[in-house]
Amino acid sequence: MLRSLLIAAAALAGTSASLAYAGSPGLIPIGEFEEHFEKIVPVAGTMLVGLRRGAAEGPLSVEALSIDIPKNAQGLVCLDMSTRDGHYTASQDFKLKDPTPGTVPLSLRSHHPEQLHGYADADLAVMAQMRADCDNGKPNAYLATRWRNGGGDNALVALVNVKLSRATAVLADASGHALTPSPTPCVQITSGSITAYDHVCRIDLAGVPAGSATHLTIETTAATGAKHAETYAVALIP
Repeated sequence: MLRSLLIAAAALAGTSASLAYAGSPGLIPIGEFEEHFEKIVPVAGTMLVGLRRGAAEGPLSVEALSIDIPKNAQGLVCLDMSTRDGHYTASQDFKLKDPTPGTVPLSLRSHHPEQLHGYADADLAVMAQMRADCDNGKPNAYLATRWRNGGGDNALVALVNVKLSRATAVLADASGHALTPSPTPCVQITSGSITAYDHVCRIDLAGVPAGSATHLTIETTAATGAKHAETYAVALIP
């Protein structure tokens, strides 16, 4: 898991902390926004590295991040980030306290904008998990984040690390029925470093009934033909 890597890397890397101010009274930061600059480290854990709604088109600015909070959200939001090349990682935990559902600005503030210069929004994977405990157990659901409110693009975008296997993504409802006519092919990243993630899966939400999606499945096919699938509970807003 990315969070365990952040902890392991902190002793070896330059680390800084800056206060995070939530854009909603219902999303209360716990501790400080932790940022790490480190040597390239392979990201272990699940295939899913980041989940967002909409486009990522601007220069990288963590200040531009928002998160989608669904109805009846409770517990904690555990936020982890990694640039595609693995040099920059960050984390921030939040407590949910009667939050207003919708897209909420995270209002994170980086202490190192100069070191992020040259990166784009699309170079950062952001993973938001709703949990009872950010360090133990399994997530209750994965939440989507947005850059500058997604630029009007309503797609769901999964950033995955599938070790160069072919991959597809399927969004399904609580009964396990697929919500798109066919699996969405994930596009392999062919330029630059692919330490943290190597494919982008863009699922068009046009025609998907609002609030119906509860699970995202990523299936990979290796060169040998062997298949593997992982399914993640998701909580999306309309």
